[in-house]
Amino acid sequence: FFFKQKTAYEIQVCLEPTSFKVKEESQFKSGEEEFVDTKLMTRLTYTLDEISGSLSVGGNGDITFTEEDGIDYAAVTVQLPGGERVPFLFSVKE
Repeated sequence: FFFKQKTAYEIQVCLEPTSFKVKEESQFKSGEEEFVDTKLMTRLTYTLDEISGSLSVGGNGDITFTEEDGIDYAAVTVQLPGGERVPFLFSVKE
């Protein structure tokens, strides 16, 4: 879809991620960290719903969404490839 340059659109969104990646530290001292695929352990409670706010589109096409209301965080647990489970808050906050 296409947004015309405008200072404010009022929108409502619902976010339901299909996968999560977790930053995993290297097992080696000089190794690099990497993002690994995970298995979602939380069921049906990880959707961020009825988030409302303003969306502005700049002249260069940049889009800025400012969240103003709604359920903007959810507790999620994922399982790493080695079996370790990691809880965290999935959020649209900075």
